[in-house]
Amino acid sequence: MMKRDLVSARREKSRIGGTAFLVRVHFLENSTWQGTIQWLDGRKAKHFRSFYELMMLMNSAVSNSKNADKLPDGNWADDEDEISYV
Repeated sequence: MMKRDLVSARREKSRIGGTAFLVRVHFLENSTWQGTIQWLDGRKAKHFRSFYELMMLMNSAVSNSKNADKLPDGNWADDEDEISYV
């Protein structure tokens, strides 16, 4: 019976999705955050200039986490502002 519980727990865990981020807030200016966000699943990092931009980057990553190789133009696809982390 315990083995069955483990199998069902693993199935349940695999259904729960998620996207992992590492957010570093460097400054608080003009009543908003500036810093960097690292999308761990997509292996990309970007600077953000406001809380709104941070939320848009997260939304874009979550919307495209299943299609990480096929990112739309803009947000995470811009190489201009991308930071490389090893």
